[in-house]
Amino acid sequence: MATIKDVAKRAGVSYTTVSHVINETRFVSEDVVKRVNKAIRELKYRPNQVARCLRKQESKTIGVLSSINVNPYFSETLTGIEKKAYLEGYNIIVCYSECNPEKEKENIEMLLDKGVDAVIIHSLLDETRIPYLVNLEIPVLFLQHHIEESGMDAICTDDFMGGYLAAKHFIELGHTKIACVSAEGNDNFSYRQRIKGWEKALNENGIELNKDYIIETDFHTHAGYDAFIKFAKMEVPPTAIFFYSDNLAIGGIRAAADINVAVPDQVSVIGFDDLFMCQYTVPRLTTVYQPKFSLGEMAFARIFERIKDRELKPQKQLVEPKLIIRESTRKRA
Repeated sequence: MATIKDVAKRAGVSYTTVSHVINETRFVSEDVVKRVNKAIRELKYRPNQVARCLRKQESKTIGVLSSINVNPYFSETLTGIEKKAYLEGYNIIVCYSECNPEKEKENIEMLLDKGVDAVIIHSLLDETRIPYLVNLEIPVLFLQHHIEESGMDAICTDDFMGGYLAAKHFIELGHTKIACVSAEGNDNFSYRQRIKGWEKALNENGIELNKDYIIETDFHTHAGYDAFIKFAKMEVPPTAIFFYSDNLAIGGIRAAADINVAVPDQVSVIGFDDLFMCQYTVPRLTTVYQPKFSLGEMAFARIFERIKDRELKPQKQLVEPKLIIRESTRKRA
């Protein structure tokens, strides 16, 4: 295995000059840089990245805290983060709270112990930790979660508009008995805003808000299945259901098939996210699109800016959703 002294001998320079080239710790002429890099390639020399990062007081690693790993939405967003990180020479450490506040706390501490340069938080279950996060010496960014007074960067889909678009589509199709399967949690979770957009569309069109038509539940597909069954058993069931994620909507469509309820002939269904499998469900799922991969790219891009300049003013970036109409919605007969 080649050593730094082997590189120096091949390039005709001292090994301290090779070190300066690798670590960018002193000006070295362009000709010498080229010779050193050529020698590194020829000898297939691998610098000690750990030592290099310690000298620069950086780990070239970003921590990402998410809630679960079974939802394709999270994996696609994570792919966007990883791609951008890779292009900038960064690695990522991903951990999942599994919707457990205690595990969330342990994950945050683990990421800090690993010496990450910044943390992207895709889920925050316990907001009493906000002051602690604010006072960290490394940048923290919230993805799909925003607390105005925190003074931190946040990147969110305009979930309020997404919920509004879904309900408005149902109304334009002639539906008045419109249900919503909403997320659990507080209103700082951006996806909680989807129900508020849904409510606004109903109010604007003089449709009475039926509290029985609102179910709050978790992320898992079976929760969408159970919610659909509950609605179907009502004396006056809804004719349209807005699920706050495609994952839940797909569970709802499966429930409809199991109890012989026709979608969209008897019940129209809308999801949220536009996961790739929405084009392959039966029927194909009408949904609210959000750019999941781009959200991940934006999250890394902003945290990278923050690493380079800690004096940047915090900002909230809102990404516009759009309605994708497929086969799971139909005009009310």
